[in-house]
Amino acid sequence: MTTTVKRHCTTKDRMPPTCRQHPAARTAGCPTCQARGAWYNRQRRRRVRAGTWEPLTPVKPIAAHIESLIADGWTMRQIIAQAGVDAGAVSDIRNGRRTRGVTAVTAAAILGVTGPAPDRWSVPAVGTHRRIRALGAIGYTRRDIAGRLGITKAAVDQWIELDRVTATTRDKVAALYDELCLTPGPSAMARARARHFGYAPPMAWDDIDDPDAHPITDAEPADDDAYDPITVGLAIDGRLTHTQIASHRPDLVETVRRLATRMTDQQIADHLRWPGADDGPPGRTRGQGAVNQLRNREGIPAMPKPALAVPHPSTRIRRARRARQAA
Repeated sequence: MTTTVKRHCTTKDRMPPTCRQHPAARTAGCPTCQARGAWYNRQRRRRVRAGTWEPLTPVKPIAAHIESLIADGWTMRQIIAQAGVDAGAVSDIRNGRRTRGVTAVTAAAILGVTGPAPDRWSVPAVGTHRRIRALGAIGYTRRDIAGRLGITKAAVDQWIELDRVTATTRDKVAALYDELCLTPGPSAMARARARHFGYAPPMAWDDIDDPDAHPITDAEPADDDAYDPITVGLAIDGRLTHTQIASHRPDLVETVRRLATRMTDQQIADHLRWPGADDGPPGRTRGQGAVNQLRNREGIPAMPKPALAVPHPSTRIRRARRARQAA
């Protein structure tokens, strides 16, 4: 006796996948397109019988509305968030990939987004411009900034050209600025470019977000061979390492010059966390040798040895011998 197993009816109600070869139209002879068309027709007949069928809304008026919102200052992300619809649907409507129409619910949600862009999503870009340029003045290129933010350099270039940016962009740049404003960057070319265009460093700003504020800068342009007293002071205090100041040699030389008045070569290497400072026995490490080589090359004297409170025994003997000979 053969037992017949009845399939569950929900199998036909499950939406089949979209054909990747013919996403915009159903092509005869394509199994995926045929399955999708059959499923759509079943759903339509069922809703017609129930009186809940709503025909698709034409795409062109909705696409025109999206373009008008963008012209008024809205971004795609803002439109999607305000309408509460799928991001892919809004993108397909704007780019013309969806031609058959959209559901009434989606159309009503998108058409319901009106008015100017909310202020909480759009803020003045003055502070963002100044922070990016100030980081350039201490040695960070726009590519460095983009890499630390996880975006492309083109996005950073676009921020510089805009009058307003999103609050998220402002906060991301401000957080990175607070992290790097006291640490010199690795690019001498970025410093030279900032000096050429007159970009002020972080320390020149009292209120960097105030549109009416002006940087406090010296009248004379900075010399490439001159050291930065702020950087040297931070290095002497132990807040900067050799890696952070080595990109600008005058800063490194002046730091070693000042530290050499009260520290030995090994102590300088340890203080600046010089590469190789822990490689070898005390007094013979690679870091100590590098400091010694830098001092000799720049003519920096070593720390003077302190005078002994009690002379060495051999010194007392020599003094007594000279005294007897003189007598």
